[in-house]
Amino acid sequence: MQKRIIVLWFLSFILISEGQNYQCPSIENRIYQVQTRFFSYNPFYFLMLFLPNGIIYEISNIANGLNADSLGLSLQFAPHIGFYECLNSSTLHITDFGYIFKSNEVEVLTSNGHFAFHDYFFYFENGTYKECVGTLRYKFYETGTNPFDITNIPVFISAPGRITCSLMTDSRQA
Repeated sequence: MQKRIIVLWFLSFILISEGQNYQCPSIENRIYQVQTRFFSYNPFYFLMLFLPNGIIYEISNIANGLNADSLGLSLQFAPHIGFYECLNSSTLHITDFGYIFKSNEVEVLTSNGHFAFHDYFFYFENGTYKECVGTLRYKFYETGTNPFDITNIPVFISAPGRITCSLMTDSRQA
């Protein structure tokens, strides 16, 4: 009798845990276009590819410089890679990172460039995962340091920016 109770308790625990497990299967293998707006800058865009196992790849329409029209200054930065996780059925958290290169136009970037760290929150409505709204904050760390080290202090932290996203492709429908 005691074994049956333990087995039933264990199975109940697994079923409850399975119901709370947000593994993001609805996001995998999809590409979203993300519009980002900070302060008084014109909007700029990112493409985000959500790979299996919580990996993300991000590129920007202004990454290689020539973005003075959008930002009022010319910046160059590398593609970003990172991680994503579903916090619940409608909220996605993304952490991605890459390099932003030296620029004499931005005081904090006049040295050897920096390690850029993006922190996104996407909020989806109706469980469709076709469109979202959300926020983006970014931080700059000294190049060559580890931004995951909790003792590492960023040299710059942005105010939050607003984002919207829309689904561009879904490889499951191809």
